[in-house]
Amino acid sequence: SLDTLVALLLLLDFTASAVYAANLGLYHVYLAATNQTSYDTYTSTNGKSDNPYDMGVLSNLLFFVGLGTQRGPKSAEDMV
Repeated sequence: SLDTLVALLLLLDFTASAVYAANLGLYHVYLAATNQTSYDTYTSTNGKSDNPYDMGVLSNLLFFVGLGTQRGPKSAEDMV
């Protein structure tokens, strides 16, 4: 019936929206864990460029939630 079709379409729409939101959330957790922005990801040549601000996954996430301390680049050459 029409009610069943509408309910099925709403369920499909909700499921697609939830999957999209979950993927976006996981992508942002990845960005926080690697201490980079989405712009950094898209401008790097292979997505794995050396990031002078990457302090390791745990340190990056602790800093992201306000429990860690920020450190600068690993060396002066990294700022160039």
